[in-house]
Order: sequence, then C-alpha cells, then structure tokens
Amino acid sequence: MDFLKQIIAFLKSALTGPWRTLMTERRPLIWLLALIIGIATAYAIWLFRMLINFTQYVWTGSELPKTMTSITSTLPWWQIMAGPAMAGLLAGYAYSL
Repeated sequence: MDFLKQIIAFLKSALTGPWRTLMTERRPLIWLLALIIGIATAYAIWLFRMLINFTQYVWTGSELPKTMTSITSTLPWWQIMAGPAMAGLLAGYAYSL
C-alpha cells in the first residue's frame, strides 16, 4: 500500500511540475500556433489532392481513382502528350511571375 502511495505521489509531482511550467511560460501560444499550422497544412494537402483529381478529370474525363496506365491506354497519343506539356507551360508561366 505504501508503494502505491509513493507511485501516486511521484506521478502527481511529475505532472504538476511540467504543467506549471507550461502555463507560466509561453508554451500554450506555441502549441496553439502549432495546432493552427497543422490544421492549415492538412487543408492545403486536401486541396492539393482535390486539384490533382480535378486536373485528372479535365485531362482524361474520368474522376474514378484508377491508375494512369489504365486511363491513358484509351486516349490518343496527342492527348497523352498534351497534359504534361500544358503543365510545363503553366509552371513556366507561374515561375516567370
């Protein structure tokens, strides 16, 4: 029983010290900023994935998550070459801005 009381006392002291330090320093602000940045990053990744799906739909006419090999096997050669070429032109234009 004495051993259990020692463990509880140790855990209590181990948790109150860092908690007090956390609240007295500016760490909650840093944690809040980290949380906001993490959520914003998650939404940016989701938006990037949606843009990839939209580009795939515009380029191939298919919104199903298939492999590009099965999608492009039905397209004419010029349409397969036009997608990366247009992407390169857009990237070059965006870089020049």
